[in-house]
Amino acid sequence: MANLSTTDIDSALAAAVQAPKSVEVDGVKQQAHSLNEMIAAHKYLTKCAASASPNKGLSFRRLVAPSAIG
Repeated sequence: MANLSTTDIDSALAAAVQAPKSVEVDGVKQQAHSLNEMIAAHKYLTKCAASASPNKGLSFRRLVAPSAIG
């Protein structure tokens, strides 16, 4: 399997929206992946990248009560 990044999928999605789904020239037929498959791949890669980060895609904040300051 190729090592794809989310930017590769983003650019492929942008190109796929503007291009035809299938083309036939001189008896050779070329068909692109469906947009649903490409969107699903983008979501999967985004989730994989988030789970690989140290915070697992979560944002941690420290809350301090106003009365505790000073």
